[in-house]
Amino acid sequence: MKGFTVGILDTFFDGDEFATRDSARPATPAVTVGQAASLGGRALAFHKPRRERRAGPKIHALLLAACFALTPTVGEAGQTDTPSTNVQLLDLPLADQDGRSVRFASEAVGKSVVAINFIYTSCTTLCPLTSATFKNVQSRLKNRLGKDVRLISMSLDPATDTPARLKAYAARYKAGTGWLWLTGEPGNMKQVLTGLGAYTASIQEHPPQVLVGDGASGQWTSFNTLPGPDRIRATVEQFLKARHD
Repeated sequence: MKGFTVGILDTFFDGDEFATRDSARPATPAVTVGQAASLGGRALAFHKPRRERRAGPKIHALLLAACFALTPTVGEAGQTDTPSTNVQLLDLPLADQDGRSVRFASEAVGKSVVAINFIYTSCTTLCPLTSATFKNVQSRLKNRLGKDVRLISMSLDPATDTPARLKAYAARYKAGTGWLWLTGEPGNMKQVLTGLGAYTASIQEHPPQVLVGDGASGQWTSFNTLPGPDRIRATVEQFLKARHD
């Protein structure tokens, strides 16, 4: 559970509002509000920031993480990563976070190994967790991003998520080169998401789906529960290695 729970919490909260700690390691000094909870053998100490903040969405995200902690994770019993043969990459024009037109199949994915997640910017629970996971993946892949590897975050709410809104959201996760955030005309987005098996009419109920695949070989793996960043990185590396086997 460490790969998911700890990795997500470390990046989502950035040490500003709480810190994770092992029982054998002292907690990060901070002003606490007298709350602590046990999660997967780790303690979560809530910190009060120096300035007042609305912590509601973050508390909701923490509770959601606790719910995930009660279920098997990828790589454990009940493994949820499965090869996908029904992924269809449609070459429709979308828009990235800078407002540039990007054709999905030929330009966004191209011949790269890609990891794709699905978010919308007004989401306050699951989407921050999936975005924080990709932030961790970004830090693990380092210089590989933008070359043979790309991260792609797809909006599930293109009517609301303009490129400018996506860019502001991406900045919260320090998205760098090689991490595309895509939105577009709702009809095009619906078709592209449907091809990926990710379209849902009720975005509030979308699953924490992640796709990892090779645009050159057409091979894909689908995670139907949110994997940790190390699992995503390992899958990316498997696809890269397969190119040389």
